[in-house]
Amino acid sequence: MTKFRLVLFLFLFHAGNISIAQTCILLSKSYGEKAYEKWLQRHDKNLKLISAYHLPQDSLKYWTEKADGFLMTGGEDIYPGRYGQEKDTSECGEFDLRRDSLEFSLLDAAFRRNKPVFGVCRGLQLINVYLGGSLVVDIPSSPMGNQVAHRHDGPVEHSVRLLPGSELKNLAQVDSAFVLSNHHQGIGRMGKDLEKMASSADGLCEAIIQNRPILPFLMAVQWHPERMDAGSPLSAPLAAAFLQACGQNRK
Repeated sequence: MTKFRLVLFLFLFHAGNISIAQTCILLSKSYGEKAYEKWLQRHDKNLKLISAYHLPQDSLKYWTEKADGFLMTGGEDIYPGRYGQEKDTSECGEFDLRRDSLEFSLLDAAFRRNKPVFGVCRGLQLINVYLGGSLVVDIPSSPMGNQVAHRHDGPVEHSVRLLPGSELKNLAQVDSAFVLSNHHQGIGRMGKDLEKMASSADGLCEAIIQNRPILPFLMAVQWHPERMDAGSPLSAPLAAAFLQACGQNRK
């Protein structure tokens, strides 16, 4: 490489505000307390973390192409028309139609560019809907009822059982564990190419993974690992696995 080309190469990296060594994660939406960022930064303090929701359109295109992985975060209910249940709108909470469209476009980009994806809470539901699945629009009023409290005026703890032989069990090295949960919806019909890795006592799917290699990494959980104790077997190992996949993708 000539001296001129080396200088140009370094300039382009600095112009993009990302170093050669940094892994870049695009979060679908970040929040003020930065819980998702802190969760990932426990494993790599040098991460470049960008909130897609807060980017102008030209910057969004740039960072979508630049990102080494996509983290689909928690939040509002997905509009039920996305999975053919528009009649159930009254059973849902708040919507953010702009966010629905944005996150579907992020998943489009991840699949086109073959990038790792991890989903949390709404993120799990979004991935399932994107791949043709449906949601239980309101767990308490469904046949599952209130066998398990998945939220109660905020986050609650409940146990989940990990399926034998699942990738999640291999990562966590436990048969069951307590998680922090805050949702009233969940997976109904499973999306294409997905399989269950964990469930709660009421039978609700609590974790999914791709059942064939459609992406370098595709995993999601219904609970909030970013708000759980760093020592939890269902928190830190998930962040580590996702970041490892993103780092390999970068290389």
